Amino acid sequence: MKDLMTVFKTEDHGTRLLCVGLLLAFILGCACAGVVPSDVDTRNMDTFIDNNWRDFKAFYSGAADKPGAITFDLKGDGTFLTGEGWHPVDSRAQLNEMVNRMVQLYRKAPGPQLYVIHDAGGRKIGYFFSAVSYPTIRREGDNYSLDPLTELDVREQINPMHESNWRHRSHRR
Repeated sequence: MKDLMTVFKTEDHGTRLLCVGLLLAFILGCACAGVVPSDVDTRNMDTFIDNNWRDFKAFYSGAADKPGAITFDLKGDGTFLTGEGWHPVDSRAQLNEMVNRMVQLYRKAPGPQLYVIHDAGGRKIGYFFSAVSYPTIRREGDNYSLDPLTELDVREQINPMHESNWRHRSHRR
């Protein structure tokens, strides 16, 4: 402990700033929700959906024919995955169709994958399916809000240097 105290008493402000930053990152990392890759292989998503359809409510972001992401909000856990720009999936058949379409649309490496969403306490609260592996998740009381993803968001993450993204970016200036 004495060594840590000498770091904070040092005149090297860079070292002090680094230590404070690491401490804050650790504290904030423990207080936020997170995602980890699921054991479910993308090729087995149809089976996953069929076996678990009654256990969750599914929502998609982006256009119905080109979703950027799908969330699977577990029922009965007292926590809801919320956020503007998320639309309910109407049926198991529609969900299977959307997943298969995403696999075709975003087939570049690594392609869409299923992730487990954990709350700040490490409890599983749902799933996230997308080619983007780091969604923005914010705690809102007992619930968690996710930012929606569109096809363009996904394509920019997969291939940020693609020509179609240059044209889109040039309109932002």
